[in-house]
Amino acid sequence: MKGFVLFLAIAVFSLHGNGVVSKECTNIPTQLSSHRFSYELLKSNNETWRQGMFSHYHLIPTDDSAWSDLLPRKILREEDELGWQMMYQKIMHPGRFNLAADSLKEVSLHDVQLDSNSIHWRAQQTNLEYLLMLDVDNLVWSFRKTVGLPVEN
Repeated sequence: MKGFVLFLAIAVFSLHGNGVVSKECTNIPTQLSSHRFSYELLKSNNETWRQGMFSHYHLIPTDDSAWSDLLPRKILREEDELGWQMMYQKIMHPGRFNLAADSLKEVSLHDVQLDSNSIHWRAQQTNLEYLLMLDVDNLVWSFRKTVGLPVEN
C-alpha cells in the first residue's frame, strides 16, 4: 500500500503543471528537425532551395537497420526475404523501378493462384473463415437499418 501511495504521489507531482514535456531525439539531428526551419522551408517560394533541402531528406542508415528488423524472420522464407528487400528499395528509390508501359498486361483472376504455403494464402484463408462465420441476414438487416431502408423484423 505504501508503494502505491508513493507511486501515486510521484505521478501527481510529475504531471503537475502545464503537462508533460517531451523532446524529439534523433541520432543525427538535421535542419529539418527544427519546426521553425521546416515552416520557413514549406512557406518559401524558392523552389530551388526547397528541392535541394528535400533531396537530402531520406532515411538515415539506422533506419535501414530498423526496416530490416521489421522483417518477420520466422514467417518468411528465404525467397520472401528478397521480396521484402525489393519492397524497401522500391519505396526508397522509386525511379529505379520504372517499367515500360507495355510490360504489364491484364490477367484473368481465374489464372491467379496463391501458393498454399505462403503467408498470403494463409491470410486469405483466415479472411474466408472469418467471413463464413458472419450471419448474412444480420449484416443485411444492419446495413438496411443504417442507410435508412425499410427493414423486416
